[in-house]
Amino acid sequence: MLMFVDAATCLSTTLLTTASLKEMLSSPREALLLYQAALPQCDSVNDKEGGFTCRVGIGNCHRALGEIDRATDILLNELQVC
Repeated sequence: MLMFVDAATCLSTTLLTTASLKEMLSSPREALLLYQAALPQCDSVNDKEGGFTCRVGIGNCHRALGEIDRATDILLNELQVC
């Protein structure tokens, strides 16, 4: 079980880091896909901080793609959870 957690943690960290870099490099579509892939990985190892970062990143990507209503819904929902 410990090996699974370590591998899942490594995968979630890698996906999250790559998504953040893609977002910073103005590639919101690619970043969105990576955040969406990282979110279940973060959840599987109970990484609340990583999950929060994924959900905010997803909202920011939708904003960057001009999907303002969807971005607002995601980000407001995240604020309510905090």
